[in-house]
Amino acid sequence: MAKQNSRGFTLIELVVILGITTLLTAVLITYSRTGEKQIRLFRDQASAVNAILRAKSLAIQTQLNNPPTGGKICGYGVHFEETRYIIFRDLVTGMNCAISDQIYSGPDEIFETKELAEGNYFKDLVLSDILFIPPDPRTVLNPPTLEAKLTLGAREENLSVEILVNNFGQVSTP
Repeated sequence: MAKQNSRGFTLIELVVILGITTLLTAVLITYSRTGEKQIRLFRDQASAVNAILRAKSLAIQTQLNNPPTGGKICGYGVHFEETRYIIFRDLVTGMNCAISDQIYSGPDEIFETKELAEGNYFKDLVLSDILFIPPDPRTVLNPPTLEAKLTLGAREENLSVEILVNNFGQVSTP
């Protein structure tokens, strides 16, 4: 009997290697897409925290001068909607901030607008406005509460991150 020298792989070995490679590739692609969505969520969280802190900083810096639109700036705040947030100036006609509504009242008050990344949104949005009133700044949450929680989520994934703001203006991300 002649002994056959076998060099190379059998068909079964090639099918097994191809199956393992396909499985590892599918896992890697799924992981990278989930990771990408998580990164977009963290980026939006950091951007929203930055907007809240920016409004607080603007309120501290303001001299309460008359803005170009007329009226007096009584504070700066952030208004939240499902897929965007707006940094706004709380304006009052005349010079008496005691009559200010202390909420976002429309396009005349817009200072800056930021859209969330595609697929991200504020989940179960209860908090609509955070306002900082100089010079302290005093913090007004709308609706009034001791601490507000904003939850950012990704629509097609079970991913979410939170932002906490208390009535003293402290911002944290648990």
